[in-house]
Amino acid sequence: MTTHSEQPERHAIAHQLELATSEASAAAMDLGKWCGSGDYATFSETARDAAGLRALAGLEAAIGDLTAVFERLAAAVADPGEVEQAH
Repeated sequence: MTTHSEQPERHAIAHQLELATSEASAAAMDLGKWCGSGDYATFSETARDAAGLRALAGLEAAIGDLTAVFERLAAAVADPGEVEQAH
């Protein structure tokens, strides 16, 4: 059963995941621009190259953030009391 003191940590983890997935979504949009598909078919090669670099950087950041969420969630599931004391 969830205690009142565990709720803020659980909400913080959920919020951290929302931010990380939003970052991944932005990287996916840049990837679409890099591919030049759909509405982005008229983009210049320079614009596509820039979008590819943004997608790469965004994906790298998202992977790091998702890894942090994974580790935080794994620790919380393993021992909720210990994680709360650490944060």
